[in-house]
Amino acid sequence: MLLNDLLKLLANKIDLTKTTQVIKRTGHIALITPFLKSVQNQNIAAVNEALNEIYLQNEDYESLRTSIKEYDSFELTALAADLETHELLECRRIAALLYRKNKKFQKSIEISKKDDLHKDAMETVAESKDAAMAEDLLRHIMNMEDKELLAAMLYTCYDLIKPDVALEMAWRCGL
Repeated sequence: MLLNDLLKLLANKIDLTKTTQVIKRTGHIALITPFLKSVQNQNIAAVNEALNEIYLQNEDYESLRTSIKEYDSFELTALAADLETHELLECRRIAALLYRKNKKFQKSIEISKKDDLHKDAMETVAESKDAAMAEDLLRHIMNMEDKELLAAMLYTCYDLIKPDVALEMAWRCGL
């Protein structure tokens, strides 16, 4: 019952990585969640990975997203691979965010397309600054014949899409 209080008192004197590994081996890592949250500001990989694992087990995607955005010391690709096939849509969105953060824009766009998360895909393309990806996503959106999505894509990726391509897509959609 007092384990978290004890660990908080000793936080400056113990090796957080080793402590996390020892508790993880016992299988009771969730017991020290409050302690892990209190020391996460030190951005230690073992602590971040343990908390991300706890959030994933509890399907607490909001806390997981916050942890990923604020702390970057953890194994990005392993977590993204776990989240990519998760049954929750929000977890797959986080996987796309992780791939985007890791500069694997194509993989992020594929995940977003598969789940019809077009806004996320557009933001990823805009961040990548890749005209070929922008044109590919524009053609994908054009195949859906959704005029609002086409307009959103043109607005979001304005500097990446050539005028002649935009005019062609607009003409094909009957705009």
